Amino acid sequence: MTNVTIIEMEHHFLYLPVYFARSKNFFGHIGAEYSTKIVQAAAGTDLDAFQRLARGEAELAICDPCALIYASQIGFVPVVLAAVVARGAFWAINTNSPEVTELDHLALFEHIISFHPGTTSHGIATRIRRSAKGKVPTIESVRPLQELTKLEDLIRDKKSVVALSPDVLRIERSMEANLDWKVKLALADTVEYAHVLVTAIVGRPDFVGSHPNFINGFLKALQRSLIHARVEDPELLAYASDSFNQPAAVVKKAVSRANAAQVWASDITVSEDLWLNAVQAHYDSLGQPFEGDTKRGAQRIFAESFKPSVDRAQKAAIELLADKKDPLKSSLRLKHAALAAVGAATGVCGLLAWQSHPTAQLPFAVGVVYLPLLADFRGRKHLIGWNALLLVLFLSVWFVHYFLHRASEEAYIGTLFALVLFFAEANFSIIRKKHG
Repeated sequence: MTNVTIIEMEHHFLYLPVYFARSKNFFGHIGAEYSTKIVQAAAGTDLDAFQRLARGEAELAICDPCALIYASQIGFVPVVLAAVVARGAFWAINTNSPEVTELDHLALFEHIISFHPGTTSHGIATRIRRSAKGKVPTIESVRPLQELTKLEDLIRDKKSVVALSPDVLRIERSMEANLDWKVKLALADTVEYAHVLVTAIVGRPDFVGSHPNFINGFLKALQRSLIHARVEDPELLAYASDSFNQPAAVVKKAVSRANAAQVWASDITVSEDLWLNAVQAHYDSLGQPFEGDTKRGAQRIFAESFKPSVDRAQKAAIELLADKKDPLKSSLRLKHAALAAVGAATGVCGLLAWQSHPTAQLPFAVGVVYLPLLADFRGRKHLIGWNALLLVLFLSVWFVHYFLHRASEEAYIGTLFALVLFFAEANFSIIRKKHG
């Protein structure tokens, strides 16, 4: 068994395509000889995640690839495998202040909340501060997941403040709790961050070179998962609701907002202009020009770390489209067959039960309860509870009729008929949506 460690700055909602692919066992594209785990960088920054990858603490990293600018200083040349987030996945949050339409307008606030230095967030805040025409705003640095709490504190203190947050899920949840909070600006809609590589999958060259089958399977699974995210697949939404322990309605809003900003990459392949735009944004945040040796250095990094994976990513996408033996489709076919078999057996037992065969009663009840389980209703735990309740009611009626003799045949059949109708109303409409 080969253990693969994937390191990230923090557990992040925008990394959902990676989490979903892993929860689905990478859709069968990675062999059983591999196991994966995801760990968080201690400092909670992209830079720390990258440095730990360089030290060999992980095989893959989910991080801002701009850390590669300084990779040569530590003698580490990684491989950038795929794009995950390809637009500025940050939202500026404030209360009912005047509308903001451009990035530089955020410099009008006295306080800007961002993550600590070494993060994309802090780089954006630094760039905004440098654009200030009058009073220079103060950058309030916090760890990830604390930016909206800090915003609440400063708003309570009557401060002029805006928070930069990539946590679209917590944004939606916080706006439900604080009705005067508004998204002032989606940075993906600005000229500066409309086409930049924000998050990528970065790998150690020794691991990438020695495990081509894993890398190819991982890339195919990631491409597929990104499609699930962009089309807002109900199964992905249900997984996100369970995984992040948030109501389905909030998760739906968060994914819709992310897709409205088109932050998830439509293609895992990283183009050179996507990378160069990211590097330019980085140098702009430092107030340094992106030209001459600096630009040539970025182009050299693309040739060394990105270019070798372009063909690999394209090949994975093509194989995914041409894959005749799709593991998920095969699984669905098996589920269709099992669903039909259990449905037929339940129907036969139902007819026998109708003719007062006591031995058919329990198999009929078990079949009724097992059908929705077979339909795989992730995120719909209430259905399991509902069917368990129906089973208890069924057993109670059965016991009263056959052992206590307190119910007539007509009353018994009528009650069973009502219970079956309740079951059908709660389950079969969803079965049609998932399998029809």
